[in-house]
Amino acid sequence: MIGLILTTNTPVKNVDQIVENTIVAVHNLVMLCDQILISSNTANYQRLADEFSVFPTVTVVTNKTAFDQRDVLNDIFAGVCQYPTKNEYLLLDSYYSKIENRVLVNLASSQNRFVATPSSDFYTIAHFWTSKQEFQDYLQLDDNQPNDFICDYQKCLPLAVPSSQIF
Repeated sequence: MIGLILTTNTPVKNVDQIVENTIVAVHNLVMLCDQILISSNTANYQRLADEFSVFPTVTVVTNKTAFDQRDVLNDIFAGVCQYPTKNEYLLLDSYYSKIENRVLVNLASSQNRFVATPSSDFYTIAHFWTSKQEFQDYLQLDDNQPNDFICDYQKCLPLAVPSSQIF
């Protein structure tokens, strides 16, 4: 399984906090994933690349300009471009890096799921399979959103967890 950490669309704008959140996210995924990809914008790329240069199973990738108006979807696309064949992904937004590890363990052992609390759905904490071509074909569709990809295209179902286990 490939861990894919999203760092671009976070409400956190301080690069030190983004790096700190990403470090926590990597530690959460390292025991669950064979490889970890960190999707970054160009502004944060070098800082993240330097931070994780000593981790052989962690790669920092930059967003693709072809889909730069798609935010989270562009982050996912940057990741799937690294492994073009169909692969299993465990998606984690760095903003939610403090999620309890048991939630990620449950998610990793459940196919086609995203995390949901009684009050919110978290489409950027998900487990699914996709390929570069499949995802690129999806991005060609009009006005798509992360929830459309996760729910409608990937047919992911919610994995219910208490709100206290997310933050």
